[in-house]
Amino acid sequence: KLMARLSDARSKVRINGFRPGKVPVQHLRKVYGKSFMAEVVNEILNDSTRSIITGRGEKAAMQPEVIMTEDEKEAEKILAGGADFEFRLNYEIIPPIE
Repeated sequence: KLMARLSDARSKVRINGFRPGKVPVQHLRKVYGKSFMAEVVNEILNDSTRSIITGRGEKAAMQPEVIMTEDEKEAEKILAGGADFEFRLNYEIIPPIE
């Protein structure tokens, strides 16, 4: 997903020294990699949360609390794409009404 986001941005980004649409993807990754990776992680997090809750046949009473690693080095590795992204969800469910 990150590479797709970078490829999409390649055609839109204007950086001094490069013609429009000709910025190398590696340069974009160096300049915008962390912010794009944070967007991708957020998107994956939202999609995964939604699919987990609906897959279990539950309805969340409110927005689930997402618990991720607090280790700064581990978070940097995740954002750099060097480690798997793991998280826990903490949420209350609406009980079934009969």
